[in-house]
Amino acid sequence: IDKAEIHRGEIHFRAFHKQPAVDVYLSDVEAVILNLTNVEESLEPLIATVKAKGTAMDSGLFEFNMSLDPQSHRPTFNLAPRLIDVDVREVNSLAKAYGDFDFEAGRFDIVLEASAKNGLLDGYVKPLSADRREEVIEALIEKTGNHDMIRELARSAMLNWDQVRVMR
Repeated sequence: IDKAEIHRGEIHFRAFHKQPAVDVYLSDVEAVILNLTNVEESLEPLIATVKAKGTAMDSGLFEFNMSLDPQSHRPTFNLAPRLIDVDVREVNSLAKAYGDFDFEAGRFDIVLEASAKNGLLDGYVKPLSADRREEVIEALIEKTGNHDMIRELARSAMLNWDQVRVMR
């Protein structure tokens, strides 16, 4: 496959068996996928690319960039999706179904970068919300009952976003 394009597409995550039923989605998706079968000869190991953008739950921006080696025996990729300025109320069904909490108001961003090479995964996730941090932290404390751990993690994450990394 040399090139595939998606125009005005939709992507849904649905879990109708949950209470409440979950449907979080992307709309107006525009995407271009290039070189999935190594048609183009290259010495670069990450030669297939995916670029997409769209609207997240009718309220925010979705962007997705990925490069990968589709022929690799071990997952080999660079991934960078972003959700920007999403109304938190649009994910209430997801939060309620999987976390047993919801949001009254606010907006959030989520930025993720991940890469895999030689069987190793590296990356980070940055959830950002200037207007609802305290409410989210208090909800997590209430649900887990572990005040000290949640407060320390939250304090550390807020003070050191650039140093927060997930390594597996």
